[in-house]
Amino acid sequence: MKKADIYTIIERLEEIEDPRRSWGNKRHLLVDILFITLCAIASGMSEIDEIIIFAKERKEWLKKYISLKGGIPSYSTFERVYRMLTPKSMRLFYESWVMAIRPEGENKQVCIDGKSIRGAGAAQKINMVSAWMHEEGLCLGQLRTDKKSNEITAIPELLEMLDISHCVVSIDAIGCQTEISEKIVAKNGDYVLAVKENQPTLMDDIK
Repeated sequence: MKKADIYTIIERLEEIEDPRRSWGNKRHLLVDILFITLCAIASGMSEIDEIIIFAKERKEWLKKYISLKGGIPSYSTFERVYRMLTPKSMRLFYESWVMAIRPEGENKQVCIDGKSIRGAGAAQKINMVSAWMHEEGLCLGQLRTDKKSNEITAIPELLEMLDISHCVVSIDAIGCQTEISEKIVAKNGDYVLAVKENQPTLMDDIK
């Protein structure tokens, strides 16, 4: 996998629209807040307090890449910005960043699968469809679905977001659909799809 170039990351972060009021007193650039956060999380930090400690200890290193004209943001600034950012804006950043660092070459395997996240409790169960580059251990993208049964409609939407040219896309039996296979071929990819009783005619033909 390509190394993540810091300047490429910053360029991608600068594309994220600032959700704060344009006429407000913004002491800190959005790119500064996001770059500090990203570096801190990559270093194992998970709480805002830890992110601030990280930023203070590495302030001189951070200033090589970002302005920090307002110094290190406060706890309330980090929290307010996090609350205002939309999942869509962060997803678009992640996808463009991943596409910049994803490995090149043919026959790379991309596994697409749906999972239910149950840790938050049954009432808050979240269903996700993810694209995972197997050899590199890299998540290319994710989509949330309303129900487990909606994977069939979510997979083509996820494929539309990805560059799968010269890749081999593997999906379990739920992905054995004409629309999905046509979408993969249209994007210059190949596929390996499981066939089970959900496609009885095709199953009989194979037998």
